[in-house]
Amino acid sequence: MGVELATALYYDPDTEGLRVGSQGNGPGSVRRLSAFLNQVAVTVDYKRMSVEEILALLPNEFARFTEALTS
Repeated sequence: MGVELATALYYDPDTEGLRVGSQGNGPGSVRRLSAFLNQVAVTVDYKRMSVEEILALLPNEFARFTEALTS
């Protein structure tokens, strides 16, 4: 699930590389995804959720990555 989620958010099939802004610790980055999942793990069993369900839970800081999925 974790690899599928990260791939969906941060891998750009057009360039066959990572999307701009996915690295580092800025809004929506991999580090922020990890922090968000750790935070919601207290109340949400995200490990049993589909990638689509988790994407729907993500806050606005991930919008630039989730919007790329619908383009």
